[in-house]
Amino acid sequence: MKKRIALDQIQPGSRYTEDVYIDEKNLLVPANISVKQKDL
Repeated sequence: MKKRIALDQIQPGSRYTEDVYIDEKNLLVPANISVKQKDL
């Protein structure tokens, strides 16, 4: 089961050990890549 995180909890510079998706098919950021402000 995948963990869900609210978008407002994701901060620029955050890094996750797994891919982060905005829904079932659309990738926000790949694993181990920092989230950029423009991604949000």
